Amino acid sequence: MRVFSCFALSIAFACASTAAIAGSTPPKKILFTRDLLEKMPGSQFDAPAAAALYVIDGNRQNLHRLTPLQEGHYYIPGVESNAYVWTENSNIDWLSRNFSATGQILFFNGLASSFPTYADSLSGKYKIRDPNGHVRNLFPGQDDVASGWGFVTWGPPGSRLIAFTNSAKARVASPACVYLIHPDGSGAHTLWCPTGYSSPVGVTDLRWSGNAKYLLAYVNWDPYDDTYSNRDLWRIKVATGEATRVATNVTVGVDYGTDDISYDGNKVLFTANGIDDPSEGGCEAVVNDPPAKTLCLADLTNGRQLRVLAQDPTGNTLISPDGNRTLRYEFGTPLGQDYPGYSEIDIFLIRTSDGSKVRQLTRPPAGGWPQGSYVTWRAVAFSRDGKKLLANRDVRAAGKVIPTTDFFIINLVDNRVYRVGKGNAVDWYQPQ
Repeated sequence: MRVFSCFALSIAFACASTAAIAGSTPPKKILFTRDLLEKMPGSQFDAPAAAALYVIDGNRQNLHRLTPLQEGHYYIPGVESNAYVWTENSNIDWLSRNFSATGQILFFNGLASSFPTYADSLSGKYKIRDPNGHVRNLFPGQDDVASGWGFVTWGPPGSRLIAFTNSAKARVASPACVYLIHPDGSGAHTLWCPTGYSSPVGVTDLRWSGNAKYLLAYVNWDPYDDTYSNRDLWRIKVATGEATRVATNVTVGVDYGTDDISYDGNKVLFTANGIDDPSEGGCEAVVNDPPAKTLCLADLTNGRQLRVLAQDPTGNTLISPDGNRTLRYEFGTPLGQDYPGYSEIDIFLIRTSDGSKVRQLTRPPAGGWPQGSYVTWRAVAFSRDGKKLLANRDVRAAGKVIPTTDFFIINLVDNRVYRVGKGNAVDWYQPQ
């Protein structure tokens, strides 16, 4: 369970140096959110009362707010993002793709029916903003959530397509399907609908391969109390709608981080439920009492599954463009400090071949954090060349519920970490 750790919650943006990042080519734009915080009625705690979208260059120049910061309105990457809702157990934290190859931006214009804002209280429309600031609806109708449109994600360069499902907020649908649409709203059509399930299912958590040839999708079955206790993972060929089942009995990826697919679509990183019967075979054959969840890598060129980590993975364990690296999250402390009085969950770069560590990417500051602080790093995206990582850092002070979020670019070659600014990064525009 994550408790309040995935909020984008700062309303102030500290002035940062405009000097270019040495030794790197800055990405064109980073899309991020900031929230307006207000006291909840009858409470001493703050909650997000509004959310707005911003862009900034990777070299910390040209900050622009794209949408209003208006009470009751939530301009966010997608309705399945939990970067805006007040909840102690948000089971959805999905990473969408919001930039097109030409710099257009896909976003959700949400309107809350209550405060504090829970995921189920949002209605709204998906919009597309062109580089000139013109905004249009993607779908017809009054409310895209009521229509079921969810997990809306722009394809990578070369696709000129947007993928979506009719399982908004991970709800079941009959039939549940994956759809494609052109950015101008034309050409909407069904790509794939799973068959062979005895009960209604939802199709969720779409993720494109970098070459735009495949989509990764969950099929959620055996629903329980608006979440899912069982899932199958599928790879869908965009050109034909042909689907291959990658794995069964996979865990709720959104609780333990985003699962991912390699650039060529042939490798899939996912979290499998632990088992206590080794005869079941496959990557999941890790016998623990109780069974532990396992990070696995499926190679779809030969059907093999490799166990990467035989322990509970957590966080967004993204896969590098070449498929050779991923991430793990561990508590990190300064050298010589076993119990420093605070906690920080840091990011480590590891090999997908055997789970061995390449290096630790983030660390607490030399002077540590104030006593009782709780700090969490969250990866957002690898750069196109696999040499950099965009990540958020949540810092929750002792006695506070809402953390302060900043976003950073981490150079994976020399391990330098550059703070870009305050806010919650959600996507990275990297033109070819």
